[in-house]
Amino acid sequence: MIDIRVLEKKFGVMYGRERHITLEDIGRLAIEILIAEKRLEEALKKEKDEEKKRALQKQLERVKKLRDNVITLYTYRFLGYALP
Repeated sequence: MIDIRVLEKKFGVMYGRERHITLEDIGRLAIEILIAEKRLEEALKKEKDEEKKRALQKQLERVKKLRDNVITLYTYRFLGYALP
């Protein structure tokens, strides 16, 4: 099972110190998130139990939301803007 909370915590730390992070740091986190997303999608395809499928689907939704947030953070940093 993939622990989404660890990825969310890393993002929270980055977001909190957003002025001092590099694009490479954001890129590394993005790669971790993409790997987690791919693993969850594969596990979802293989799972047969409906209850476990729902749990995996919820995790996948959280990862996708986190992915979108990281893309937003990267875009803002790349363009040189402060976060809203």
